[in-house]
Amino acid sequence: MSKIEFSPFFRLTTILLLWGASPAIINAVENPSPAPIGAEIQSAAKPSAVHDILVQAIGERRLITFTYRGHLRVVEPHAYGCNAKGDAILLAFQIEGSSASRPPPGWRTFSAGAIEALKLGDRSFAQARDGYSPNELRLSPLWAEVPALVIEE
Repeated sequence: MSKIEFSPFFRLTTILLLWGASPAIINAVENPSPAPIGAEIQSAAKPSAVHDILVQAIGERRLITFTYRGHLRVVEPHAYGCNAKGDAILLAFQIEGSSASRPPPGWRTFSAGAIEALKLGDRSFAQARDGYSPNELRLSPLWAEVPALVIEE
C-alpha cells in the first residue's frame, strides 16, 4: 500500500474547514494576495536593528562601522530619514575605510537597507562637520539629525 502525500495547503484548508472557517479565509490562505501597497517600503525603510543603532549613534554623536556594497566604512552619522521614494537614507561623513567611488574622507549618502554588519563605535564626534546642511536631502520623516554647527561672530 502506498502512502498518500497531501500538500501543506490541503492540510491547512482541511484544518480550517474543521474549525468552521469562512470560505473567504480559506481562499485567502490558498491564494494569498501581495502585501498592501507601501508595506514593503515601510519594512525596507526602517529595518529595526539598523534603525535603532542609527538613531542612537546620531543622538549620542558616536561613530559607526559597517559594510556597504562590499566596502568597510567608518562614518560620523549626521542625518537619517526617509527620502521622497520611501527609502531610508543615512547622510554621513566617512572618515575611514574604502569606497568604490572615491576615497575617504568625505560626505556620503547610504541606503539603510544596504548597510550590513552595523556596529556602534566607542569613539564619538563633538559636533556637526563643516559643510553640513541640516536636512539638505529633505528627509521626511527625519528620524534623527545632528544639530548644525552654529558659528558665532
